[in-house]
Amino acid sequence: MRDYQNRIHQSLKDEQTEILDFGTRIHKAIEAVNNNTFDGTQNPELFPFVEPFIRWSMNRLKQVTAVEKTVVNPQHGYGGTVDLYCVLHGENRPITIVDYKTQNVKNGKVNFYESWGYQLAAYRKCFKPVPQCVSLVINSNEPSEVVEKAWTAKELQSSWRIFSRLCRIWQDTKNYYPTERPNSGR
Repeated sequence: MRDYQNRIHQSLKDEQTEILDFGTRIHKAIEAVNNNTFDGTQNPELFPFVEPFIRWSMNRLKQVTAVEKTVVNPQHGYGGTVDLYCVLHGENRPITIVDYKTQNVKNGKVNFYESWGYQLAAYRKCFKPVPQCVSLVINSNEPSEVVEKAWTAKELQSSWRIFSRLCRIWQDTKNYYPTERPNSGR
């Protein structure tokens, strides 16, 4: 029985590593597309998964402003890396943050997780003017059209409230206090 449990555990670890590796490779390939350096012959097994993003970008992407942009919010004490900072066709806001997610889409159903909104709300607070935020899902199960979600202002405001509280808890547990922390009382 123990051998069986070990084999199952190892199989799950291997599958998780493979999923993470696929996500990382897709991110790098899309980064190359946005930097005009993508060569589909270098990773022919990835091309069918990247091609839907290329089609999306031809229709939606007006201008790439930055790719894999490091952002920092010194006032609130956090940072991260934005996948794509751009201008999209047909949008009211001049700038958009796009975050790519790979997901094993089953029966055409995409899950947009609340935590994705937390991440985008945090990134959004690093920019002026405040950008629009979009999650873009790439199906890791089989090549298919990417699925786009533009987060509403209401969703992002709620996500910011949650993120800022979580950030504060993390800072308190780590005894990390940014020098410009608002209302710190310290």
